[in-house]
Amino acid sequence: MYASHKHRVQIEVKTSAYLQSWHGDDDPNSKLRFTIRPTRAWAESGRSDEARHQSDMYIFCVFTEKDRSRADPLCLDSWEFYPVLTCELDAMLAAQQTASMGTLLRLCPEPFDYGSLQDAVLWLASNRADGEARHRIEAHRALKRASVKETG
Repeated sequence: MYASHKHRVQIEVKTSAYLQSWHGDDDPNSKLRFTIRPTRAWAESGRSDEARHQSDMYIFCVFTEKDRSRADPLCLDSWEFYPVLTCELDAMLAAQQTASMGTLLRLCPEPFDYGSLQDAVLWLASNRADGEARHRIEAHRALKRASVKETG
């Protein structure tokens, strides 16, 4: 995607779902949690002593189907995507081990569908060093909502 190594974006993908294979009784109100613990990177000299988030960005993916008879993980319309810059995750959650859906919604208040995910990721990646990225993406979302209202 990018011309040189220094401009590559490392993305970590996390998933969760309301339906879980180990639940005997389906609980449509399952608490969604994502593991986000900092890790130690591998280097030529061994493992780093510093634990940190290794990626530039996270994409939190939520399989939203709550009816087991209709559940098809390959159906992209059943997924919501929440891209978050790691610097924002670090600022809000520090060394926290997990994130709940409520916490995720504070970082990314509106989900992206699969069709708009690439634009969101590219936009965030181009602004990842900019402390104002969150304000601009929220302005972008407001414009998107306004255009939907005008056409809807």
